[in-house]
Amino acid sequence: MDTVTIKGVVDRLKKKGLIKFMPDPGDSRLKLISPTPEMEAGISQLHRAGEEISNKTLDPLTEDERKAFLEMLSRIV
Repeated sequence: MDTVTIKGVVDRLKKKGLIKFMPDPGDSRLKLISPTPEMEAGISQLHRAGEEISNKTLDPLTEDERKAFLEMLSRIV
């Protein structure tokens, strides 16, 4: 992503109340970005949903097949 795109994403996240800015204690020209509690809750929900989808996808496989599949997948990702 280029800087203009990143700035747009950051601005939209700020407008939605999902991130907050804080001054960088080491450099007053910079701002640090951190997630709000709402963003952290949303991230947790996404992780849970991702785990659920992965588990449903891998359910038909045996444990050995699962391990082999995930090992092969890690080679190409």
